Amino acid sequence: WEATRLYSQNNSVCRFINKEVMARQILNSAVACELAKKDGIDWLVHIDVDELFWLPRARTLQSHFKTLTVNNVHLFSYCNYEAVPEKLDYDDFFKEVTLFKKNYAHLTIIQRKFLRKLIKHSRFHHYTNGKSSAKTDELDFFDIHDAVLINKSKNLKWLVYGFKEKIKMAMYRLGIIRTLSNPIILHYPVCGISHFSSKYVTLGDFSDKRFESEEQDQLPHHKAARDIVKKRDIELTKAYFVENFMIEPPITAQLLKSKIILRIVEPSNILTSSV
Repeated sequence: WEATRLYSQNNSVCRFINKEVMARQILNSAVACELAKKDGIDWLVHIDVDELFWLPRARTLQSHFKTLTVNNVHLFSYCNYEAVPEKLDYDDFFKEVTLFKKNYAHLTIIQRKFLRKLIKHSRFHHYTNGKSSAKTDELDFFDIHDAVLINKSKNLKWLVYGFKEKIKMAMYRLGIIRTLSNPIILHYPVCGISHFSSKYVTLGDFSDKRFESEEQDQLPHHKAARDIVKKRDIELTKAYFVENFMIEPPITAQLLKSKIILRIVEPSNILTSSV
């Protein structure tokens, strides 16, 4: 950490090293960036240990980043989908969990209208603002969800590419095109009671405010989960988990039919077949 430019220039991150997981993540990303440059790695993606980088429609990682490079893109953002547990516990949630809530940004106008009837069951409990990849020659560090570039100006080719992507998204929301081909971050935040409990035991008694800022409040479910796990009451934890993270089968069927949640089996199939 001490050898990075971020450490010497950003005291607001460094003074929270022992208090904030995010501070350590940001500093780790700065170290990873320096190592990647030394090793000749062109692109980095910031994802956590409970996330997968999913490429739909049989795209390859190489073709995706080649497209970005050809279009002079130095930073690209991905929507995240949130995993939905369908039972109380899993041995390996990456292999077993296949149900995901679509990000609100990926819902059509019709889906958004339908969503209002079932908002409790389709809302995200954790972050919704996605993750990013960045070209290492312009990357300074990752601020968790966004990449911070050394040179923040955008070239014409990049701007044109971004405009085309926005047009595609608008057409998708209107139902003119039916599928999206960009990679998606599959987030498995609390898949099973064991995963849920161990996660919040590890996070500990964190503050209600991130970086002690009045403007950076922790997510409501994040704080509630912390307080439930602190009580070390198995039945209370189970009741909270079932009530807040699982969805009743009849409602699951409705959400699947409307494609507000999706059954994504490819990662599970790949991981299972590779054993």
